[in-house]
Amino acid sequence: MTDDASHIAAEFPPVSADDWRALAEASLKGEPLESLTRKTADGIVRGPVFFRGDAPEGGASGAPGEAPYTRGAAPIRDRFLPWDIRAPIPGGTPAEAAKTAIAALEGGASSLTLRLGNGGVSARNADELAAALNGVKLDLAGVWQFDGGLASAALLAAHWENSGAKPADIKGGFGLSPIALGALSGAIREGWEAPLAEAVKWASEQQLDLKTIAVRADLACEAGGTSAQEIAWMAAEAAEYFRALIGAGIAPDTAAKTMEIRFAVDSDVHENIAKLRAARRVFSQVATAFGADAAPHIHAITARRMMSAKDAWTNLLRATAAAFAGAAGGADAITVRPLTEAAGDPTAFALRLARNIQIMLAEESHMGRVQDPAGGAFLHETLSDEIAQSAWSLFQQIEGEGGLSAALKSGFVQSKIGEARDARFKRYENGDILLGLNKYPSDFDEPATGDIAPPPEPPKGDPIPETGWKAALEAAKSGGVLPPAAPETGEFEPVKPIRWAEAFNG
Repeated sequence: MTDDASHIAAEFPPVSADDWRALAEASLKGEPLESLTRKTADGIVRGPVFFRGDAPEGGASGAPGEAPYTRGAAPIRDRFLPWDIRAPIPGGTPAEAAKTAIAALEGGASSLTLRLGNGGVSARNADELAAALNGVKLDLAGVWQFDGGLASAALLAAHWENSGAKPADIKGGFGLSPIALGALSGAIREGWEAPLAEAVKWASEQQLDLKTIAVRADLACEAGGTSAQEIAWMAAEAAEYFRALIGAGIAPDTAAKTMEIRFAVDSDVHENIAKLRAARRVFSQVATAFGADAAPHIHAITARRMMSAKDAWTNLLRATAAAFAGAAGGADAITVRPLTEAAGDPTAFALRLARNIQIMLAEESHMGRVQDPAGGAFLHETLSDEIAQSAWSLFQQIEGEGGLSAALKSGFVQSKIGEARDARFKRYENGDILLGLNKYPSDFDEPATGDIAPPPEPPKGDPIPETGWKAALEAAKSGGVLPPAAPETGEFEPVKPIRWAEAFNG
């Protein structure tokens, strides 16, 4: 008996695109085939069907592990851990954070992400951070800062040094993103280039395999932007960091490899698979322009904008679809938001469900067994190509404005995202479905939310400066504390995250 089933196909006559079109139009009872056509928010046609002739010419996707890395950064994914299952530590006291961290790692997570200080874990100096990470074996689990400035990165570096861990064993990232933090606050700190370059050089001198910089493409998505706008943001922010680091004497390949790209993924599975494939192609093009050959390290986070505070159980469906898209799209790390995030603090149960979604995708659905499972599909090849082309065109416009920082200060980026956001809200008002809100509301009891304790009194100590890396690190090692959050200055319109369900009080 043979497992070869190729002979079965020979028993069927070949079917052309014209044959399919004729049958489809007959079933539409007089309606044209174009009545089934849909478009993305970028205006890209996505159906009703794609054939071989629709795929981009010349095989632009390449092979897995080869430039332009559309099909993935590596030829083969790790069979046992195809992507980094990155669990968030939502906040609380150092003792609460340590409990959450250990539960996450024992429950299947492979790394942790935390926000220090305001709105996150109340670890304001090196001692408190050590308490928050008590029991975390740094040679087994990476620790990533979600967002923050130089001071919180210095605290994490001080913890690594104080732990006595071997440099080769340390994994994680600082999450430094001065442009993105400025976009959120409405003011970009002047002179951010030198401290950022100092942090990258320090990591290189210490022989630490860290992702020092976080390129926050997800901000464009969470503010209501399109796939092409998110990738264009990524390209423009990365280009600005390339210029700063190379100008400080850092090699282009080192600059490329110190960046991690964050993307938000939502429940539109096919478009998000194509978005991540297109993003690698665009990043490769940007890196090549600066003399580097590198694929982006992508951290996919299930989008908060798609989540609902009401009927929060439906968020499990959205999160599962989004995580599937991240895995099939070749993300290097995935974080699934807890189902209650839009309603309140997560419980241990909500955090466990978020982890289990990834574990089921990896171990039961075997999502990591195939490199680029969408490769060769005419829909995904076409959509990836056209999203990349659209994103590159917008990236060039942003560069024409003087780069991302200048385009944020002028309001160019915010206006583009605002147009896409308003058009999407209008679609929901006109009948597009938001499950559990404007369609199929349920009577199920809402899931419980947690109750994270308020931070204790801050420890005494001088604030860690954010004007230079060496000074920040020395202050962190000497008992310095995180400075208070800088207020919004209003120099330009901040980029504000939204949720689609807010229009329906959800």
